[in-house]
Amino acid sequence: MLKVLSLFLLVLIWCTYSQAQTAKIKKIIDSNLFETDDGRVIKLAGLDVPNLNHPDRYLRSVADKAYVYARSVFLNRTFNISSLAPRDSARDYELVIMQKKYPLGLLDYNKEFLSQGFGRFTGSVSKAFYNEYRDAEQEALAHERGIWKVVTGGSTEVLDRPFSSEEINHYTQKDSLIFMRKPVRKSGLSAGVIISEVILGPVAGFVTALPGAYLVAGLSALDRKNQGWGVLGWAALGAGFGYITGNALGVYAVAHGENPNVSFLGTLTASFVGTAGGVGLATLVYRKDSSVPYVIGFAGPLVGAMVYANLMSPRSEGKDYYSVYQAFTPPVQSFSHKDLYNSTVVYNLNLFSITF
Repeated sequence: MLKVLSLFLLVLIWCTYSQAQTAKIKKIIDSNLFETDDGRVIKLAGLDVPNLNHPDRYLRSVADKAYVYARSVFLNRTFNISSLAPRDSARDYELVIMQKKYPLGLLDYNKEFLSQGFGRFTGSVSKAFYNEYRDAEQEALAHERGIWKVVTGGSTEVLDRPFSSEEINHYTQKDSLIFMRKPVRKSGLSAGVIISEVILGPVAGFVTALPGAYLVAGLSALDRKNQGWGVLGWAALGAGFGYITGNALGVYAVAHGENPNVSFLGTLTASFVGTAGGVGLATLVYRKDSSVPYVIGFAGPLVGAMVYANLMSPRSEGKDYYSVYQAFTPPVQSFSHKDLYNSTVVYNLNLFSITF
C-alpha cells in the first residue's frame, strides 16, 4: 500500500511540473534565459545556445540575434510554459517548453530557436518533441543558419557555458567600459516597424470609416430635424472620425509591441492633431488640378500617430542595452547564472549609466 501511495505521489508531482501553465515574460536575462512575471527563471529545454559573453566573436553575434529576437517576441507577452525539469539546488532555472497559440496554429519557440540556428539540439526532451526538434536542427544545419556557419555537426563543445570568475572580476572594473558594443536598439525606429505602421494604419482607417459613418448617421437620424442631406453630412463626419481612429489603432497595434509605454489615448490624440495639421497644410497648397492636397489630408492622421508612437512616447528604463564583452580563457572555477543574477554583477547599461 505504501508503494502504491508513493507511486501516486510521484505521478502527481510529475503531472504538476509537466502541466502547461501560462506566464508572461517580464525580463530577458540572456540569449536563452528569461524571467517570468511569477518570479521563475526559465530556459528553453533541449537547446544549447551561446550566451552573450561567449568568447567567439561570431557565436557572440548569434547570441545577440537570439537576444534581440527574444526581446521583440517574448518580452511582456504571455505563453504556455510546460516545465520539463523544475528548479532545484543543482540548477537555478527551469527547463521548459514554451509555446503560444495563434489563429493559424500553435507555435513552439524551442523549435523556432532551432530553426533559426540560434542553438544546437541537445536531445534532452521527451519523445513527443524529439523528432520535431531534431528535424528543425537539421534544416538549420543544411542551410548554415546561425551557429552552423562556424559549428560543425559533430562538435561537442558546450556553447552555453557558465560565466567565469575572471569575467566577473573584469566586468566589475571600470575600464571594461571600453569594450562596449553598439546598442541592441538605440531607438524605436526600424524599417519593419515603419513599413508595418504605414500599411496597417490606413487599412485600419478605411475599415473603421464605414462603421463610423453608420454609427454617427444612425444617431443623427434619431433627431427628425436631420433628414436627407443633413444625415449624409453627419455620415461623412462619422467616416472621418472612424478613419482617424482606425489610423491610430493600426499604428498603436504595431508600436505597442515594440514599446509597451505607447498609449492608445496618446496615439489617438496625436492622430487628431495630425489631422488638423494635414487639413491646414492641404488648404495652403490647394489647387483644383492637383491631388497632392488630398494626399496630405489623408496622411495627416497617420503621420501624427506615427510621430507620437515612435518619437514622442516615453521609453522604459533600461530599454536600450549594451553588451560588454572581451575574449577570455575560462579558468577552472566558474559561476552559474544564479551567481550572476543574484549578485551585483548582472546589470543593464542604458546609454552611459550602469544600474547595479
